[in-house]
Amino acid sequence: MARGFTPTGTRRAFHRGALPAVVIRAARSALERDGAADLSLRGVAKATGVYPAAVSHHFGDREGLLAALAIDGFEQLIGALEAATGPGTTAPADGVRKMLEAYLEFARRHPAVFAVMFSPWSMFERRHAALEATGQRALALLRDQVARWAADAARADVDIITESVWCTVHGLATMLIEERAGRRRKRFDVDAILGVALRPLGRG
Repeated sequence: MARGFTPTGTRRAFHRGALPAVVIRAARSALERDGAADLSLRGVAKATGVYPAAVSHHFGDREGLLAALAIDGFEQLIGALEAATGPGTTAPADGVRKMLEAYLEFARRHPAVFAVMFSPWSMFERRHAALEATGQRALALLRDQVARWAADAARADVDIITESVWCTVHGLATMLIEERAGRRRKRFDVDAILGVALRPLGRG
């Protein structure tokens, strides 16, 4: 701990139980500004105005903080997917497309958060059950929308269609992030790609 560090009034929030949300906001700001490589409990604690031990009390270690950021990202994605199929959405297949578009928009707007949501998935999701559960909730929303279309069309391959369109949109989101960061020159035709992905739903 640096000599002379004094926690600010945020420490009072810690006693009220509000510190986790404060830390997540600070960590997300640091993540979106600097990327995951430079994220540390000490840096987030300093930005939050509390001792590092206070952050560790709630999140354990850096992995725990990354898992919490991933959960926060999935919660935001879930909100976007739910909003995409709110009032005004008509045909179930159109709802699926709106969900895919919302997924791409989330990835475009929050590339660093998106990377954390998925890059650590295979490494530590089993040690953070809430992370796996929240990710599955997001996928379940898409599956439910596909199921509504499948019921209308008397189709039974709901899981295969769901996995197919999710794989397509996730891969496309990753490519668009790389393109925007200058790591790819290819400009993808999003409408055409989604059209091909949705042909099984009669929307190609």
